[in-house]
Amino acid sequence: MSGEFIDPDEIIEPGDPRLSDVSDDLDLLSRRAVDAVIDLARRANALAGGVLLFVLVAVMVGYGLGIAAFNAGWQTAWVVIGAFFAILAIGSVVVSMWRMHSVRKSADQLVGEVRELISDDRSNERAIITTLESSAESSEASAIQLSRSFFDMRSIVDDPVDGSQAVKAAIAAATSFPLLMGTATLIGAIFLLLSPLFLIALAV
Repeated sequence: MSGEFIDPDEIIEPGDPRLSDVSDDLDLLSRRAVDAVIDLARRANALAGGVLLFVLVAVMVGYGLGIAAFNAGWQTAWVVIGAFFAILAIGSVVVSMWRMHSVRKSADQLVGEVRELISDDRSNERAIITTLESSAESSEASAIQLSRSFFDMRSIVDDPVDGSQAVKAAIAAATSFPLLMGTATLIGAIFLLLSPLFLIALAV
């Protein structure tokens, strides 16, 4: 195995002895790309678990206090509006965790699909190498920061290639993670900030 990436613009004719090195490099690059995604999925699920706990506590406390604080007229509106945002917050975390869990389960399929994508279109190699370099620089960063390094691979998702559904799902899971966590955290924080106001209203 050469251990070095092949220039995507280099043309290697059939029968060239370097073909075996190209194959090894494709395997290595594919495995490294999938390992980076799996590492993100592991970190993301750990973070999402903490966010889910925060959201559950904040939503239950805020929602319950709101029901107790509002009178009959406003209470009905709060039940509906509060329930909508509570479901949105919890659902965002659950969806993200489910997506990341699916990514970890499809590791072997991902390796094959990534290799095929690079073989079919070497321009995809550039996006993957850029992503690997970014993720390596963010190795000690949070899951949110790490997920942003996968935005360069969205061109692969946008390209309708048959047989690459696992890759599309993995990249979609990685790039949507910050938005889903941000949504859940913001809603949880709002419920938490409203709780003291509801307590004041109950005390008056």
